[in-house]
Amino acid sequence: MRIAALTAMLIAATASAWGAAGLAPSAGRKVTVCMEIGAGEDFGHAKIMAAEMFARIGVTLEWHRPSRCSSGGLRISLSNRTPEAVRPGALAYATPYEGTHIRVFWDRIQAGTSSSMAAALLAHVLVHEITHILQGCSHHSATGMMKASWDSFDFRAMPRMALPFTGEDIELIYRGMAQRVAGGWQPVTHAPGGMEAVVE
Repeated sequence: MRIAALTAMLIAATASAWGAAGLAPSAGRKVTVCMEIGAGEDFGHAKIMAAEMFARIGVTLEWHRPSRCSSGGLRISLSNRTPEAVRPGALAYATPYEGTHIRVFWDRIQAGTSSSMAAALLAHVLVHEITHILQGCSHHSATGMMKASWDSFDFRAMPRMALPFTGEDIELIYRGMAQRVAGGWQPVTHAPGGMEAVVE
């Protein structure tokens, strides 16, 4: 499937969840995301898809290299040789209480899927973990993008359409971003462990 068609389906699916929740996008919700450059086209495609998923709920992702990351930017690092003992089964983790860092286990994403699906899966992992940071909490939903553990049905759906945000997901994103803008959010040095997008 061509990337344009895949992206269009991802946009439509996320827009459906956004409309069903009765929430309209609002201008001015921008997030700086700084990620290491990965090899191959999967990273470029995943960044486009992730940006489109957030765009449908009125959030703009601005991608930068780590060397050009602002002090308030979200920082995503990649792991290509993840030890088995490190967060077994997880594809990534975020530190929502610290509020800045995300680590993606790229080697596990590649090992657990076909090359044709890698970009879609990476996009979902990025969106899931960025959402944790924006919400500033350890919230998980019963269905969709913010499930604590995606199942085989979710993985099969990803190349065709984006897993949706729930209305509560979106509300928490807006609330968390508003707190950051208002200065009501402060990073926590010592907090519970990061959240994970786990392979079931």
